[in-house]
Amino acid sequence: MPYLLERLAARPLGPDGRAEPFDESAAIQAQIQRLFASRTLHDSGASAVLKWGLPNVVEMGHCDIPALVRYAEQARRAIVQHEPRLKDVIVTVEPQDDVLVPVRLQITATLAGRGEACRFGVQLSR
Repeated sequence: MPYLLERLAARPLGPDGRAEPFDESAAIQAQIQRLFASRTLHDSGASAVLKWGLPNVVEMGHCDIPALVRYAEQARRAIVQHEPRLKDVIVTVEPQDDVLVPVRLQITATLAGRGEACRFGVQLSR
């Protein structure tokens, strides 16, 4: 199911000149990337001004596993709230062999419309 702006956007044309079919997994991945790229804004009383986005991952240490696990739980709640095309969302912190980006978040969920399992990875850039 495409969101309104996804329905309004022109889809690329295939070799036969017709619009390519809608790729739901790619659209969900793009929406998750937008969510991770957006920062939650707070007023002086520390309540969220906008209920969209996540805290900045740069403010926590890459070796602070408890903080990263809390961040993963915040990410899970945000995905559940803002991405209705997914259900049974699980977000885990996974180590990598990259010195500059030693961990990534792995999102495992079920596509709500089809019941298919899917996985998305998110780099936690510094």
